[in-house]
Amino acid sequence: MMLVILCILCIFVLTGCGYNPIMYSHLSDRNNYETYTVQIADLYYYDWDSKEHVKDYSDERFQKNDVVFKVTFPSYEEADKFYGYEVDREKELSEYKEVFEVSAENNQLLAKSEFYEQISVGDTIDITASDWIYMDGYFYYIIGVRCGETEYLNPEDGLRNVIKMMNGNRGLI
Repeated sequence: MMLVILCILCIFVLTGCGYNPIMYSHLSDRNNYETYTVQIADLYYYDWDSKEHVKDYSDERFQKNDVVFKVTFPSYEEADKFYGYEVDREKELSEYKEVFEVSAENNQLLAKSEFYEQISVGDTIDITASDWIYMDGYFYYIIGVRCGETEYLNPEDGLRNVIKMMNGNRGLI
């Protein structure tokens, strides 16, 4: 009986940590990222120590952490594109909120490009992101950010940083 429990525990530990080969394969493939036009509803990083959403972009901690982009869609067509089906036109667009993540390395590139000084909540931007749901997780990683003619995060650099992030947290199986 103890051997069975040990085996189950071992399987749980080995498969529940890090990026497994399926995740790595999907998230490292540029073809699995799409460009969406979104409106910024909120920008923050979650401080696990204080249990707060930190929104001070000038704070050094903000620039060194993963950042959350909470967004809505500027049109029903753009919401349709993201969800892959025609969304309910009876609902306000503001009800279609999604949360995307920017890795710490990509966030540092955004800070260097002065994204946070030039863009604010309410602005419309283009993001290149994954929209992958796997098992019980949402993997909505942003690898590219553009507003008009200004590119704040190049998708090739962004993808390299997501791959680097995954390499630093590989699953054992």
